[in-house]
Amino acid sequence: MQIVIEIDDNLYTRLFDNGVEYASDMRRACVAIRNGTPLPKGRWINLEKTKYKGQVLPFWGRYECSECGGHGQEDFKHCPNCGAQMEVEE
Repeated sequence: MQIVIEIDDNLYTRLFDNGVEYASDMRRACVAIRNGTPLPKGRWINLEKTKYKGQVLPFWGRYECSECGGHGQEDFKHCPNCGAQMEVEE
């Protein structure tokens, strides 16, 4: 399962950049992981086949995210707008 977690910038720096290990920091990181939100799953909707049947759209506007309405390309594994894990709708 992939999740989105919120970690304070200072905590991130102490954990990954400074190489300093404190038990309290590790506990805070574990709490952030536990409170994480599952990454949404969405699908790319081909607008040339649905909304704009028969029209030719620019490559960056052909596919719309079912989660947020953002645009991307069918080979993007994640939506660049909301981060949802994507599949292509046929």
